[in-house]
Parts: sequence; C-alpha cells; structure tokens
Amino acid sequence: MPEEFASQWLTLREPADHTARAMQCLHALTAYLGPDQALNILDLGSGTGSNVRYLAPQLTAREQHWTLLDHDSGLLASAREKIADFLLTSASDRRIQITEWQSDLYALFAKPFRTDLITASALLDLVSSDWIDQFVGYCSKHRLPVLFALTFDGEISLRPTHPDDAWIEQLINAHQRGAKDMGQALGPDATRYTVDAFAKAGFEVMERASDWNLGPDQMALQQATLNGWYDAAIDQAPTQIERINHWFAQRQSQHTQTHFRVGHRDILALPCRA
Repeated sequence: MPEEFASQWLTLREPADHTARAMQCLHALTAYLGPDQALNILDLGSGTGSNVRYLAPQLTAREQHWTLLDHDSGLLASAREKIADFLLTSASDRRIQITEWQSDLYALFAKPFRTDLITASALLDLVSSDWIDQFVGYCSKHRLPVLFALTFDGEISLRPTHPDDAWIEQLINAHQRGAKDMGQALGPDATRYTVDAFAKAGFEVMERASDWNLGPDQMALQQATLNGWYDAAIDQAPTQIERINHWFAQRQSQHTQTHFRVGHRDILALPCRA
C-alpha cells in the first residue's frame, strides 16, 4: 500500500476504530495493571499512532513510555506529528514519552526489550501463523500482557442486500489469507488461531466483538472500504470482472442508504499471576 494512501486510510478509519473498541477488554486490562503505575508500552504496526491516541487517556498510568514499531518511516513521522498535537489537546494530564522503532515485526524477537504491555490494532489478520507462534512464545517467556484490537473476522453484512454479497465476501476472505509482507496471512482465521495459542500457553484470554457499524453518515469510509473490497475481488477472480463490476455498481448506486457491519474482534491475553 503506497505510503500516502496508507496514511489517508488510517486517518479515515480511526473514528470508526475507536468507536468499535471492546470496553470489557480495556477494563479487564486496567484492572490487571493496577492503579497509577508507570508503564512501558510497545505498540506493534503503529501506523500513524491511533492506538496511542485511543489508549493513552484510558490507561490509569499517568506516566507512559510508548515505543512505536513500524516498518514505514513516513507513517512513523506522521504518528509523531499527530501524537504531539493530541498530547496538547487531549492528554495534558499524562506524562507521555514516544520512541520510534523502524523495523519489521520479527525485530521484536531479536533482542531483549523492556516493556510492561504490548498492544496492536488492525494487525493480526495480516501476519502469519509462524509470527504468532513466535510472538506467543515471547510473551510467555517474559510474562507480558497483550491487547490486540480490531482483527478482521471475515464477517460482512450489508444492507440493502445483493445476491452476490456472500460470493464477494468469500473472495475478500480468500484475499485476506493470501501472501503479505510477513508470509501467508491468517486473515479471518487470525483471531481463533491467536486465542488458541495464548490459551495453550496458559494465558487468561478474553475475546470480544469490536465490529464496525457504518451508516450513510460515514460515506467516505464506506466508499474506501468498498474500493478495497473491489480490488481484492478482482485480484481473486479476474475472469469474473463483469460480475464484480455489476455488484460494485449496485453498491455505488445505493450509497445514500447503505449500512455496513464489518466484523472485528478484540483480544486480551493476560499471563497468570505468579
């Protein structure tokens, strides 16, 4: 995904992401961490820093040191600017320090890293089972709590309906399971795989829905989402372009009355107390 488009997409989806978050997972995490301790937090695949802007005011710790890990230097630069503005307006009662770490996600396993909590948002469906296996082993070894938000679960519901909705959903999910930067992505299977892996490692795991529910008042995000689905469907079934175009045109014509539900899951994994 080109850097400029990625930044625009992340900005567009941020309000819907924040609205969708599962509060039960957040409340359980804050209860586990306890009141007012200083926290070192590692955020994976940080993008433009949306997770910081959501979580920093919600966590009880007044002093927070966030390390943002992302492979894209441009997105990290955008995160720095957006978080600086955010701290002035929305988190003035917190002492928040930001460190940027430009690398891929496997860098986490290559050197010791001091942190109290690992977070990520809209990431798990993009990674491979190999990475998740290594990550769960790392968290188990270091007894680290983890909060993963907004993992796509493959469930899409559109109103009004169209006869090809289910077929398009199948194409989207097949595309999500395709090869990504970190190998064969788990796509909509990521939540179940991750929950099972943490449970087998002895963690207490909470999984809750964090679905997008988009109405006509969120037309820009609906349109960007539709465009992404269209591209994915064409990639998966290029010989069916006429059928896909017909579905897409129908969706475009209904934009003032369309409602989306896009399924996501939040996962909280807590190591058992010693």
